[in-house]
Amino acid sequence: MKKHIFIIRIWCEYRDLEKGKSMLRGVIQHIPSSKKQVITDFNSIREFIAPFLPEASYGSVSATKKESDQHQQELAEVKHSTPAEV
Repeated sequence: MKKHIFIIRIWCEYRDLEKGKSMLRGVIQHIPSSKKQVITDFNSIREFIAPFLPEASYGSVSATKKESDQHQQELAEVKHSTPAEV
């Protein structure tokens, strides 16, 4: 089986600090091919990786749409905190 390396960078962008609204942002890169894609939700990670691993089963590692939406909601509820609060 061919091995692949991916780098995933994820962060929250706060659009409205007063209301605590945040958005998931990120970039995923496939190192051997140098292909990159912007991440806007957790499903976009799976969609990017899938063509590189057609023989893999995603049942244990993929997020369902419901799980992805739940993660998005949790991120949206995150308040900006200082390192001392973490």
